[in-house]
Amino acid sequence: MDRSDRQRWLAAAAIAAVPAVAAVACERGDAAPVAPASVGSAPGRAARAPAQGDDEGVALERGAAGPAGSASAAPAASASAASSAVASAAPRASAGAEVRLPVPVPEVSWAATEGDHVLAPPREWLDAALEHGAETQAFVYYAARLVQRGPESSKVRTAAGLVSLLPNALVLPLRPGQRVKKGQIVLTSWASGTGLERAIVVGGEPGAPRVRYLDMAFDAPSGWGQRDDVLPEGTFHALERAGEIGTTVACVEGGVRRRWIVVAAAEGKLLGLGFGGLLRALDEPACDALPLVPKLEPGQPAEIAVSGVFVAGKVTEVRREIGRVFVERAVGGRKRVDAVGFGNVALGAPAEKPPR
Repeated sequence: MDRSDRQRWLAAAAIAAVPAVAAVACERGDAAPVAPASVGSAPGRAARAPAQGDDEGVALERGAAGPAGSASAAPAASASAASSAVASAAPRASAGAEVRLPVPVPEVSWAATEGDHVLAPPREWLDAALEHGAETQAFVYYAARLVQRGPESSKVRTAAGLVSLLPNALVLPLRPGQRVKKGQIVLTSWASGTGLERAIVVGGEPGAPRVRYLDMAFDAPSGWGQRDDVLPEGTFHALERAGEIGTTVACVEGGVRRRWIVVAAAEGKLLGLGFGGLLRALDEPACDALPLVPKLEPGQPAEIAVSGVFVAGKVTEVRREIGRVFVERAVGGRKRVDAVGFGNVALGAPAEKPPR
């Protein structure tokens, strides 16, 4: 394991162990005390962390994986080691001057007002990406509030009260006043932890639904892959169509299809958040949008992402009430079944093109 791989594994272990760290008792899932946007550690380049929402069909929690792409392949990390690993890699947020993107994506505009809930990465991770290159920097999206909207960049405030100026393309507004019903898929952050999540509504009130998260490993050690959580009002919005901001796409690259969460879109370009927290500009025509609610039945072929690359499998079970598709695939000559969240399963063939 070289130095860069070790850095990635440490960040992965840290994020995977976040639920076990006592400091995670943050209000409503905004950035946890051990998270980059709220710790007071020395600034610097962050180790590559796994992408959020990267269930990947393996035992991942909060998108965490070791170098092999599987939490089961990496040694278990203690809470203290995890906290230390995050703190050593975490930057401090700052308001700063006008900023720019580290990847070539056109300017993005959106409608939101002061005080709205948003999802955004820490500012200093952006600074590190501009200095060292986007390919070297992990991006994780945390809950925050919009302070001031600008034509190209906007100010956001983290749960810890730190104000940062970020390009609009790195800010995901959550539409306020949403009312949802059972079975709908929402974009949110982990209400009892931290970080971007997609979830399925399983009950509760329309303005404060009870949900199951779709991007956590079903068998996560913390148990959150099989537990309900309640989303506070204003901290979520319904995802309505395949390919919109906050959904998953499969994009052809180097002869394989890679998994990305769309975090911005403009003029035929998509900004994707991928495995390892990689942020990349994508050509929209090269990407297929994965269905929010896949129409799959046992015995049908399907594809799930492993370490960011889609691999073939076969559906063994679909549990629609909790938004999980159980897919069997071959691993080292053996059969393995992964319970993958809705929105993260490809139909075994090119799916819907994302809307422009």
